[in-house]
Amino acid sequence: GISVSNGVAIGRVQIVSKPKLEISKKAIEHHEIEPEIERFEENLQQVLGDIDHLIENIAHSKDDKDILSTHKMILQDPEFIKKIKKLINNELLSLEMAIKIHFTDIVEIFNNMENDYFAQRSSDYEDVAYRLLSQVLQQKTDFLENVAENTILIMENISPSLVTKV
Repeated sequence: GISVSNGVAIGRVQIVSKPKLEISKKAIEHHEIEPEIERFEENLQQVLGDIDHLIENIAHSKDDKDILSTHKMILQDPEFIKKIKKLINNELLSLEMAIKIHFTDIVEIFNNMENDYFAQRSSDYEDVAYRLLSQVLQQKTDFLENVAENTILIMENISPSLVTKV
């Protein structure tokens, strides 16, 4: 694997994986459009508040704060907000499906870029999507809270914002 930190570590090993988010293909009715958009706006504000809290109280370094600030900018992008609302309004998609479709499309664009730097930014979008969907689905995202101190974590993939917590 690839080490997140330099040096040698001695400690107990714990294999950790992010919980998978189950998103059903749910269409909505016309009368559900406005409540779905309100749900989007409420959850978006909650996630932005959570990110602010992480920046102010948890992030240890400038790099950590930069990662989280980037995530905040992604969520505040007017084009992102417009696209989610358009998918709900025009396609009658549930909020969960609108988020999934939007971020899947964006990640695919980044993954297909020839520039390695931009291609690597797809992980930021995957991370933001996971954070927002976890909030919308009301699923616990802090799966590291039960990890004891001085534990060596083994993960298939570590997201940029998760690095700020390790």
